[in-house]
Amino acid sequence: MFFDVTHPPKCPPGWLISSTCLYYVQYHYVSDEMTWPEAQIYCRQNHTDLAPIKTIEDMNQICNFSFSAYEPVWTGLYSRINWTWSDGYTTNGTYNVYLTSLNFLDNHCVYIERPLLWFSDNCSAEYPFICYRMRATASKCTT
Repeated sequence: MFFDVTHPPKCPPGWLISSTCLYYVQYHYVSDEMTWPEAQIYCRQNHTDLAPIKTIEDMNQICNFSFSAYEPVWTGLYSRINWTWSDGYTTNGTYNVYLTSLNFLDNHCVYIERPLLWFSDNCSAEYPFICYRMRATASKCTT
């Protein structure tokens, strides 16, 4: 059973739900500061992965979290050769419009700041981060 897009379920504190295609994504803000690789491991062990931001709706949902304006927060975007999401999805280049600071020498991981600013930084920097979890049922949510 999928969620009704017109009547999204209510979820526990700290979670937001975004509809994309035939599934929902729950985002979770983690205030503990970790390096990008540590954050990825944490998200994969406790949720699904670091949060991808593949649509404007995803970005809006993530920016609804209560992290402070201009506070850096890791996302799942990184680069070895091409910009790729932690879940393996390669970007099509449309995200470059959001990337404010690109330094490819050492900065291969992307964090966001409110309002809608994206920056690349050294992956060993420590920031809070946002995980996501794929959900197809309302098992943890109530309507």
